Amino acid sequence: MPTACGLSGIDHASFEKSALVGSLDRLLASGAAPSADFERGYQAWKKANGGIFTIGVAQVMALFVGPIDMLAPARPTPAT
Repeated sequence: MPTACGLSGIDHASFEKSALVGSLDRLLASGAAPSADFERGYQAWKKANGGIFTIGVAQVMALFVGPIDMLAPARPTPAT
């Protein structure tokens, strides 16, 4: 999901099982390979003794994307 500032992925995010399951409505695929940057994100999380998200995926995405988009230059509004 590219943002105005160019964020296109999150290397790693740990969720409490109930928070993750509550964010899903159907399985689209299985056996997908993790992103190329997953291991880097996982190792950083592990080194920092990172925690887990107990809120849903949509709320976490809003936390990541909202502050980043606020830093982007204003986009012109299309004329109607």
